Amino acid sequence: MSANDKNILTLIDKFSEDLLLLSEHSSQHIKTHVSERKRIKNFADEIASNEGINQEIDDLMQYLNPHENYALHSLAVEELNLRRTTLMQFNAYFVYSFTLFEKFISDVIKLSVTKNKKVRELYAQQFLNFAKEHRSKNNDDKYINMLTDWKKMLANYDELPNPIAIAIFIFGVNESGKIFEKRKFKYVEARERRNLLTHRGQYIDKRYLDSIKRGLGKNGQQYEKRLKKEVFRSDELNFNELEKNRIPANITPSYFVSVIETLLYIAIVIHLAAFKKSKKLYREQGSYALNACHRILSYAFDFKSPTFLFVCKDIWFYFAKEIANLDIKDWCLFERVNYCLCQQKIVEILNPILEESSAHSGKKLTAFKPPNFEKILEYCVENEVNHRNLALAHFRDKPKEILKYCEKIPVTKVDFHNWVIFKKWQDNPDLRTFFEHSS
Repeated sequence: MSANDKNILTLIDKFSEDLLLLSEHSSQHIKTHVSERKRIKNFADEIASNEGINQEIDDLMQYLNPHENYALHSLAVEELNLRRTTLMQFNAYFVYSFTLFEKFISDVIKLSVTKNKKVRELYAQQFLNFAKEHRSKNNDDKYINMLTDWKKMLANYDELPNPIAIAIFIFGVNESGKIFEKRKFKYVEARERRNLLTHRGQYIDKRYLDSIKRGLGKNGQQYEKRLKKEVFRSDELNFNELEKNRIPANITPSYFVSVIETLLYIAIVIHLAAFKKSKKLYREQGSYALNACHRILSYAFDFKSPTFLFVCKDIWFYFAKEIANLDIKDWCLFERVNYCLCQQKIVEILNPILEESSAHSGKKLTAFKPPNFEKILEYCVENEVNHRNLALAHFRDKPKEILKYCEKIPVTKVDFHNWVIFKKWQDNPDLRTFFEHSS
């Protein structure tokens, strides 16, 4: 692996680690918020009971007037401040997530332009377009005069208006796939919402809508329909007369999770494109390029998050089709095992929910299929046989066989605590005893 690739790998590892930490912190905030609201609600019901109010207090906001009931008014103010604090906190989380993302994109572009002549030439093309547009609008050759010096062009990177478009162009990211296109739409919307909240206020405005339409390019005519379906999830929204039909743009917890997923996906796709190598490397050592995906997988297991599992699947599909151009049977063994673990976890989390929904609605919902791990893991090189058999023992639910292959490999205590395949077996007494005494 070249020094440049190692540097890019460091950047994506740091970015994904920071973003997942931000997601974890926001989850803890919500737990605290819910706990506090429950405490306030219980206290309010107790006061109501003591004062002869023969009903539960469903909405404390009706007691914001201190002259009606001062004790309940105090709780209403406390709950209102709690709501406002959470609202401001998630807006801040959201803005900071974009700061991390744009810093990552900037660092990858600058590093690649510095080290790679072909990327440098493609960046110069983008800078030329920007310089011409600037001259036509401002009658100013400031940036035109930099075109013979790539270092000056790079020093003025922050002047360019659309860093994600630059990254897609210079790294040759294929935008045509449905998954990437859908994630990119969500990115464009989130970017404009960030600009709105940072500079103009908390309600959707015409500039927000126009910017999304421009950001979608030739698909811009569909922006209103897509906003209703994919972002706001409401067909009742009216984007006309925005002064009258005020649509809030504040960041809800579920929206924030969606943004984290989108930024992780796009960042890792750009990283993979910048890190592009041969089929041979991906068949034998490809897992190094997907370290950030493994971190997301571990996070999804820890927090039982199916949406983050789908991010992993989307990354693998992009990797297989656009980067490595390999069928799953030709991936390195470690990656095939991780893919099967991901699919198995999706089945474990979502199929019981689908089954319950089917029972309530009377409508049969299609369950997720478990991975055909026997076929996917069939091939391996000679020095990976024990690793493959350990994985098969996991999927066959045979802990004694897992222990046998752990001894043969041997698997370390660090592996036991870090690799997702062992998360299911942390409380198995035989495995715990074995790893307590291993190095």
